Amino acid sequence: MSSRHVRDTIRGWAAEVFTVPFIDTINASASPNGSTIWASVQFDPESDSKISYCDDMEESGMADFIFCGPPGQGDDEVLAAAEASIDALLARQDAADIALIYAHAPEEFSAGTADHFYRVNIGVEYRHYYRRS
Repeated sequence: MSSRHVRDTIRGWAAEVFTVPFIDTINASASPNGSTIWASVQFDPESDSKISYCDDMEESGMADFIFCGPPGQGDDEVLAAAEASIDALLARQDAADIALIYAHAPEEFSAGTADHFYRVNIGVEYRHYYRRS
């Protein structure tokens, strides 16, 4: 699991800059409006490494942003909203301890028409630098 600091910081940035409503649906009872495009995130940590003799640490992973659109509208609006939101997010940096490295290419997350919502996923690689106390 990604650290609380990573999760809280990246969720906060998304809520501030996304062009569509950002809904933190992780273990929360949030119900998005079915007629709009909206987004959420899940975190996939990859590694936690000691990078110096002074207990400097690096946590790395990916924040998977999932953009959902209502049925019957196709992929263009969802993809446009996802790209604009991720561009705004990547402009937001906390050089002190969290770096957003890059965004992966968008991928269909819903198997096309097999799901009620149309979903696009864009993974954003992150690095979190901290000192273990």
